[in-house]
Amino acid sequence: GVPPAALRLFCERVGISKTDSNIDYSNLEDCVRETMDATSARAFCVLKPLLVTITNWNGDEMEQFEADRHPKIAEMGKRGIPFGKQVYIERSDFFDVDGPEGQTSKGRSPKGFKRLLPNGNVRLRYAYVIQCDEIDRDPDTNEPIELKCTYVPETRAGV
Repeated sequence: GVPPAALRLFCERVGISKTDSNIDYSNLEDCVRETMDATSARAFCVLKPLLVTITNWNGDEMEQFEADRHPKIAEMGKRGIPFGKQVYIERSDFFDVDGPEGQTSKGRSPKGFKRLLPNGNVRLRYAYVIQCDEIDRDPDTNEPIELKCTYVPETRAGV
């Protein structure tokens, strides 16, 4: 659905004209985005999950990290993000040097790539820096199905 305030904003922006004209649909989308930005809390979503197992994590403990519900509106409060021995990252946040994307680029990550690489470090948002030590692959497709990583305890975010 489209919030009524977004429709009003859209009508204000396009105005009234006596001549026929076409208004790009992205103008309506911008109005919806602008209206909802002020009222919508934020969350994470992983669409193509890749399992990350933290090998040096203590047992089945879970740690909670706090994140703002909205980056600009502190009054919306905070939310907890669980972190433990197993977490999921977006598949596109891992560049597989030996996988399909590595074969097409001869094992070189794209210029400016700031995501996880084999034997590379990356900070998980609101959490720790992790290093990818091992990759478990699907035997049929050679796609990674699990990353075995270690975390650096001194790098906890917010400390």
